[in-house]
Amino acid sequence: MARILVLEDDANLRRTLTGVLEEEDHEVFGVGSGPEAIAAAQRTAFDLVISDIRMEGMDGLQCLAALREVRPELRSIVITGYASEEAPARAMAVRAEDYLYKPFQLKDLLRSVDRVLSSAKEREGHHKILSAVISGFRKLLSGGGKPAQDLEEQRNLVFQSLYVGIRSGKLKPLEALQAWGRLEKLEGQREVLKGGTPAPDTMQELLVGYRYVVDMLAALAAQKLRAEVRPEDPLFQKLFLRVKQGDVSCEELKLAPYLRTLEPEVLQGSPMLAELHARVW
Repeated sequence: MARILVLEDDANLRRTLTGVLEEEDHEVFGVGSGPEAIAAAQRTAFDLVISDIRMEGMDGLQCLAALREVRPELRSIVITGYASEEAPARAMAVRAEDYLYKPFQLKDLLRSVDRVLSSAKEREGHHKILSAVISGFRKLLSGGGKPAQDLEEQRNLVFQSLYVGIRSGKLKPLEALQAWGRLEKLEGQREVLKGGTPAPDTMQELLVGYRYVVDMLAALAAQKLRAEVRPEDPLFQKLFLRVKQGDVSCEELKLAPYLRTLEPEVLQGSPMLAELHARVW
């Protein structure tokens, strides 16, 4: 069970969403404006906010930015009935976890809610799998102090931005592939760190690299950067479609670069890795 805040100015839709989520045993609070949402978040530690975008006064994305100030760990799903040019880029900037267009089927919303709420548990499960097959994985996550934490936070932001960019339709396959090419190189460098104690200079270089990809994604989403023509990548096309359709979670997307490098004998030796590989690729 989770505490969920629903920000939707259409009273009928707000009641529908609230009722459906309550049937899933969540504790749900519905509001019709940004100021009401902020006031509610000041009183209650919500786990998730589901927010419409277009509203009078403060819009949903302005509200999400304000809610981040009140509850930095608050997760969010954006819902909208308008194909705005700028909204997906703004959703990426406020670190939304998912982006759905109206009209959507309620089952798709519930799938999105489950994905977002289970991300921490899913991540821990993935860490256990990787710890069993990669020497130094836990050391990388816990042994590098604040520099390692900053690196992982920036890495998470890259994948979250890429995920929302694809889900919202703001990033086309060629644009996503351009960012993916740089991201795969960074992930390859990060894999090397798992073999020993990361050097500060190396970690700083990676941090700068991840920040560059975040900026690249923002520029591509805002159409301030044109995608380069790149060789076709049929495997990435499949991954792109699976993300777009909601069949791959953001946590699974984070594993995709590593999973792609695995040799058949490694997959044969780990059924759990093989299952993840099949689901993602």
